[in-house]
Amino acid sequence: MARKTSWADEELEGIDLGDERRNDRAKRVLMRFAEKPTQSIVGATMPRQSVGRNTAAPPHCSRPNA
Repeated sequence: MARKTSWADEELEGIDLGDERRNDRAKRVLMRFAEKPTQSIVGATMPRQSVGRNTAAPPHCSRPNA
């Protein structure tokens, strides 16, 4: 099934980030920024419930016990 072409597809038509998944993610991120132009980058890309003034993002990996 063919995917519907969006304005982001047209804007980033020649993008080559080395992997099709990266290209697709760049288009999704661009569309999210356009949907929330007054938000910070974090606010535009993360779900609302996980972003807060006193909320820290969880670490990507934990430190091994010594």
